[in-house]
Amino acid sequence: MLQALRPLVTEKQQVARNGTSWFIPASTRQLHLRRAALKLARLPVIDRYVAGALTGKSTAIITNLRATSAVAGFSRR
Repeated sequence: MLQALRPLVTEKQQVARNGTSWFIPASTRQLHLRRAALKLARLPVIDRYVAGALTGKSTAIITNLRATSAVAGFSRR
């Protein structure tokens, strides 16, 4: 089971490394861009895009884990 999660963990770690500039802007320009993106993220369609950019896309592994845990009787909280 843990080996099946390794590609997912590796991907999410890379997304986090790539997103550090989002949380720690290196310039005033990046800070203004982040603020503008957060304001735009209030809009219904754009909020999903911003969330996806920050967390990465859902993968087949996640879909399979959700299906497996539902069959096994685990609940999502």
